Amino acid sequence: MAAKEANETAKQANATADAVAAIERARWHHDLTPQLAVTITPAGVGAEQAYLRLTFEGPASLERLDEVEIIIRDDGYSRPPSPTGSPTQEEIDAQVWGPYRFRPGIDQASADGRSVPPAAVELGEWRQLLLERTRSPQWQGPNSDDH
Repeated sequence: MAAKEANETAKQANATADAVAAIERARWHHDLTPQLAVTITPAGVGAEQAYLRLTFEGPASLERLDEVEIIIRDDGYSRPPSPTGSPTQEEIDAQVWGPYRFRPGIDQASADGRSVPPAAVELGEWRQLLLERTRSPQWQGPNSDDH
């Protein structure tokens, strides 16, 4: 009888230890999750350029991030290729579908305007990058707003 009670007590202690460990893992994850703020500010009224500013705000336990990667993603809408063959899937994939892209060649931005090289950032500091309005796809003409 005593062995059975001891076994039950051990099982309960293990279950409690597992629950405490899970709580502690979640707390550590939360305490070590970088807090970043991103703002985009137009360069002026009606400007075709803007500034993206990424600020590393915390937590204080993280004094530095060795690499922060910033990429421009598409707006999430599906755009299948045309049955006529234009635009092709490759042309659709090459287009940045959103209001801004990185200005190619500035801040070492990629030729397609989707990425800049990763960089380190210190707690409380920021990184500022130049953006430009995304151009309309060549197959839509210069005055289209579907980009």
